[in-house]
Amino acid sequence: MRPLHIRAPKLPPDVDSVEGDEEGDSENEDADGGRQGEKDAPLGGPFRKIQDEVYAIETSS
Repeated sequence: MRPLHIRAPKLPPDVDSVEGDEEGDSENEDADGGRQGEKDAPLGGPFRKIQDEVYAIETSS
């Protein structure tokens, strides 16, 4: 079984936040400034993270 690699879509360079994400809204930020669970959240299901923005979907053949 060989993993299928897909690349996560990127935002255009001039977009640095998601709509509704206000500057200074720190209630969902952790101590190092990142969003809660942004890096440490397990993907679950057939997905597993390989590296930044690259994921593999386990497929059966």
